[in-house]
Amino acid sequence: MIEYHYLDDIESAEYKALLEEYYGNQWHSRYERVLWYKKHTELNILVATDNGKIVGQSSVYKDTAIVKGKPEIIWWSVDTFVLKSERGKGIGKALQAKLHQDFNAISSIWYSRANGIIKIKCGAKQILQRKQCYY
Repeated sequence: MIEYHYLDDIESAEYKALLEEYYGNQWHSRYERVLWYKKHTELNILVATDNGKIVGQSSVYKDTAIVKGKPEIIWWSVDTFVLKSERGKGIGKALQAKLHQDFNAISSIWYSRANGIIKIKCGAKQILQRKQCYY
């Protein structure tokens, strides 16, 4: 049975094992990124567990956006992923839906059409459209 809860201990062996299984040899640099977020802002990591094993995560950090000339607090969604062996069970959608339920003014950037469709189904609304050029 899949359960969802916010991670209390980012230094736990179980969390590091998730990162290592998902990112392979790059897990430590991803872990350093989490530590940076934790040090510089309010970070909330939501995890999915299956029989006690962490199988996926999504997270939000607190940020400020200028809306109509005034600073507004927003929650920026980052680092949603599910282990390959657990995909197709709706875990990623459930993680995103819970974040949208628990945090007001949640936003993020989507990098693919499928990713955007999932975020819209979970409650995301477009706040900015920007065409970018890469050089």
